[in-house]
Amino acid sequence: MGQTMKSIRKRLQQTALLATIVLCAAAAAACIEYLRRGGDMAALADAVLRTAQGEGMPRASRGDVRWEMDWSGAWDSTQSLQSWVVERFRPAPADDGPILPAVAAPGIATPDGSLPDIIVPDTFETTIIEPDFDAAVQVYFAPVRPGAAEGIKRVLLELIAGAQESVLVAAFNLGHEGIADALIEAHRSGLRVGIVSDSDYREQEAMQRVLAAGIEVRFDERSAFMHNKFVIVDSHTVWTGSTNLTNNGFFVNRNNAVVLRSPELAANFTVEFQEMFRDGLFGPRSPPGVPHPVLHVGPTQVRTLFAPEDDVISVITGELARARTHIDFMAYAFSCEDIAGAMAQGLDRGLAVRGLFERIHAGRDWSRDDYLAARGAQVFVCASPGKMHHKVIVIDRELVVTGSYNFSRNAAQSNDENVVLLRNAEIAGRFVDELDRLVLEATEGPV
Repeated sequence: MGQTMKSIRKRLQQTALLATIVLCAAAAAACIEYLRRGGDMAALADAVLRTAQGEGMPRASRGDVRWEMDWSGAWDSTQSLQSWVVERFRPAPADDGPILPAVAAPGIATPDGSLPDIIVPDTFETTIIEPDFDAAVQVYFAPVRPGAAEGIKRVLLELIAGAQESVLVAAFNLGHEGIADALIEAHRSGLRVGIVSDSDYREQEAMQRVLAAGIEVRFDERSAFMHNKFVIVDSHTVWTGSTNLTNNGFFVNRNNAVVLRSPELAANFTVEFQEMFRDGLFGPRSPPGVPHPVLHVGPTQVRTLFAPEDDVISVITGELARARTHIDFMAYAFSCEDIAGAMAQGLDRGLAVRGLFERIHAGRDWSRDDYLAARGAQVFVCASPGKMHHKVIVIDRELVVTGSYNFSRNAAQSNDENVVLLRNAEIAGRFVDELDRLVLEATEGPV
């Protein structure tokens, strides 16, 4: 009996020692991260929060330079510990990656079939496309049950399966194996398939299968995110919205997707894709402008923006300043003071302002729910299962802002993001209906 108790006590001591070592290691890592961020507790808390949300901890980098840790050299007590730790981070060796093939713009071809560079004009103008049978916009919402005829995943799979020439994908997280399989099949069928993604998700099983199949992938290695969510099929169809290409994106979280059939719109997105895929230009390094900034797809006016280069905040606040009756929004993350301020000014003009916040963000010091509620907005916190992942503003029940762009500093300044503005009362009504439905399950008032 005594021997048994001694053995149990020894095991408990070993377990306690192991737990202590793990906790100490975690604390040391947190301290190092805190010091690396210049002693900024808010930045550290934001990084931890983003990790808990599944968005990924920013990599150890500054700007577009990758950094590595070098712990050689002893700490001199005449130097502050913080400055010594910060100095341990040094630029990593340059790695330009493989030379990737160019992707042709719609309508561009050469006699020998090669793929030329896209030539972007120096000036841009509004393009009006006459409505025709093929020019259309469809709107879809998630989650739906797997296999649903109108499910976002099924729609995307059918678009990929129907491709005749090319499928170009910009996906923050390509984690769904069914989508990966469809891209692999398109590649094996001789179609041109290219992918841009964030390096945080390089090791995902679906991504590893895509790489093993020989599909070219360009990863964004910066600390900021390549957060885009769009697919271009055959240089004439664009699929975009808030939906990540993951099981959660399709079947758990509240998301939207729009499918737009327009060669001119596809040209806009192809230019952005090329900047990342071919040229490795992400975030602030990406040049501004697209060939057709404003165009019509059937009866829908579409404006294309990419962040940060196209100053999305100024465009959104400008539209909010012109609002006459209503501002409705659904925000996964909303910290932008300029956008919140423009909404508050709308309240001062007598507009009806109503917004739905994701519950894991609502109530945070940086979240704008308390601010807007205090100024008279109707504020709700989503109580539906999964994450409320929309990034949507609807103005006057006729203009919809949607895409990958959270209303945050990171989206405005450092990430790579895409936004479309859709002016069409019927489409706006679909998004307002989605908000109405989610509000019925929501908690009223800020956290």
